[in-house]
Amino acid sequence: MPDGNGLEVLDTIFSIRPSLAVIIISAQNNFKTAIDASQSTAIEYIPKPFDLPDILKIVATLLKEENNTSSRLSENDFKKSIDMPFVGKSPEMQSLYKLIAKVINVNLPVLVLGESGVGKSLIGSMIHNFSDLKFSSLRTLHSEDLNKMDNIPLLFEETSFGTILLDEVGDLSQKAQLKLVRVIDSFSKNSPRLISTSQHNLLQLMEQGVFRKDIYFRLNGITIPVPPLRKRLGDIDLLVKFIMPLDSEGISESFSISKEALEKLKEYTWPG
Repeated sequence: MPDGNGLEVLDTIFSIRPSLAVIIISAQNNFKTAIDASQSTAIEYIPKPFDLPDILKIVATLLKEENNTSSRLSENDFKKSIDMPFVGKSPEMQSLYKLIAKVINVNLPVLVLGESGVGKSLIGSMIHNFSDLKFSSLRTLHSEDLNKMDNIPLLFEETSFGTILLDEVGDLSQKAQLKLVRVIDSFSKNSPRLISTSQHNLLQLMEQGVFRKDIYFRLNGITIPVPPLRKRLGDIDLLVKFIMPLDSEGISESFSISKEALEKLKEYTWPG
């Protein structure tokens, strides 16, 4: 489209045919596109490349429905012009983008799971920054800090109407877990949204008696699994292109990488 893209004409389509189901298919398959598509009047967002059977299933489902409606956002929603910190066009990352986009404004606690270094806390902050709570406060509480705190309820009161990011809940002491359960059980309508992260298998920790079942079920409203790099080696080219300019800031020399070096990176097992 020489004069714009599909997302930009959605408002025009909706004004002419409010009940028309629209499917967005985009080659700009990044997190921002997934967010914009999810929060638009489009019924579905499909990144390229796609499988024709998948589209046929979606179309068949929509044709069976007599009324297809979707909520509209105000014009200023999701217009942030920022550099997205997540890079990747692999199927694994596309699934992650779509899942994040779907849960942004769902009124449930979110549990982000993944190995150390995959960006769990970053996902938590992204969910807050693109949600309806983006103008409220976001407070990150690390497990080691919570283990030492006596007045956990006060922190939650100070973050009313905002978001609390509980970092690495699998490392919480039994005492801190009990305090957290009591605080969550006392939540009111003004209480903050909870987003938690963990690099540990919390189900295994529960079987070992290290992690309380009651805190697990209070934090695990929606689970977001984050794939490690070894599960998405096809993203290495993009990651290198994204990282190299950052590492060369303030240096007069320009950097490049050979095809052989890229292949070496893709052959590596990336254990952590």
